[in-house]
Amino acid sequence: MSHIQNHAENLQDMMGAIYGLADMLEKAGSGDTSEDEALMLSRFQRGCMVTAIKHLAGHADSLTDVIQEQEARKPAGAGGEA
Repeated sequence: MSHIQNHAENLQDMMGAIYGLADMLEKAGSGDTSEDEALMLSRFQRGCMVTAIKHLAGHADSLTDVIQEQEARKPAGAGGEA
């Protein structure tokens, strides 16, 4: 697996985590959940989740920079790594 493919998979994992955290925050803030799905989060827990989302988003942004730098260093006319 190439470095770029590895970075792309890492980005997919991070975006899945961000989506999951955002979904939990959304469910906790809405009254649309059933009693079985009730998700009560304290202010501290919500703050931790927001911090985690920001951290994952920042890491994903840094990873896109790495990918762009690796692509820029490829010789002209070179195809993708296999």
